[in-house]
Amino acid sequence: MTNDTTLLQQAAEFRRDASERVPGRLAPLIELRIRQLLGLDVDLDIDGAALPDDLTDAERLVIDLTEQFVIDVHGITDERFSMMSAFFSPGEQVAILFHLALTDGFVKLDGVHASQPSPEHDTMSTTR
Repeated sequence: MTNDTTLLQQAAEFRRDASERVPGRLAPLIELRIRQLLGLDVDLDIDGAALPDDLTDAERLVIDLTEQFVIDVHGITDERFSMMSAFFSPGEQVAILFHLALTDGFVKLDGVHASQPSPEHDTMSTTR
């Protein structure tokens, strides 16, 4: 169990570090939108669990990219991606996209983990 705990701690630290590198309030907005798109419980600590009405053009662009990424990553065109350079430095673009990909993966993993029955409720593991 120690190795599992260590790996979970390392993953949590990795997620925190990636989140802290994203400019402004984009990190929680990205996570919120991914959770909404995947139909997963939304953490009510994230701005009331709804996207704010006062999104900037840069934030709208990132939310649009987030939606396309979750729905079909191959649908993100070069044109859409190049629009990020009007708002973000190359380093910020990498941080945003890295956080987006990482969050998408971890939120999906969290969803799978949450849907797993606990061992005491698993009827497949009962002995006869």
